[in-house]
Amino acid sequence: MNVLRGAIVAVCLLAWPIAAEAQRSLVIQEFVADVEVDADGGLLVTETIQPRFTGSWNGLYRTIPVEYRTPQGSGTGFGWTSRR
Repeated sequence: MNVLRGAIVAVCLLAWPIAAEAQRSLVIQEFVADVEVDADGGLLVTETIQPRFTGSWNGLYRTIPVEYRTPQGSGTGFGWTSRR
């Protein structure tokens, strides 16, 4: 009986992190990108992201690539200034 009880406890302890992770979700409810092109070719991009978090989260991290390669091997890149 003690072996069976120990096995049940072990299974519950192993399954607990999986069940906790299942309660965690992220939904992007709305994503809007406003892009303005200046006469000199400069861009002003404003992104508005409305996330809905369920469970334990520390926020949302957005990465913007700055270098691009074509299938032919040529590339381009850009820099930017962040305004908040």
